[in-house]
Amino acid sequence: MIKIYNENIGSRKKLLDDFRGYIIKSLSNANKSDYPKFDGSIGFSIFEKIYAPKNAGVYFVHDLRGILYIGKARNIHNRFAQHAWIRENKILFKLSQNPFGRLKFSWVNTKDEKTADKFEKKWIRIFKPICCDKYYYKQ
Repeated sequence: MIKIYNENIGSRKKLLDDFRGYIIKSLSNANKSDYPKFDGSIGFSIFEKIYAPKNAGVYFVHDLRGILYIGKARNIHNRFAQHAWIRENKILFKLSQNPFGRLKFSWVNTKDEKTADKFEKKWIRIFKPICCDKYYYKQ
């Protein structure tokens, strides 16, 4: 189990209820037109790496819990391989070990890295994935 709370802020149930309300408020304030339309999706397995595109874009790691991670890449194919082999994001690694349903890797193609950066920040603010830095939430 991942410890996502501090004893000083109250019970785990209260924290999860507060976070759930925070996400629902954020999603209800967003326009449906702001939601991403995936250009592709594969299973989060190194064996499916060959299907990831080699262009710039924003990518999502998700399962039945929702979007766990959002990132941007100059080359989605290479970034997928890094996530599959190098486990730098400890929270994402732990969540990927016990997925709810099938863990998926989806992406939205962009024309360049600058556009990907803009969309990544926007979608992190809307979806508030648990494995992303809280820094983006306040922008």
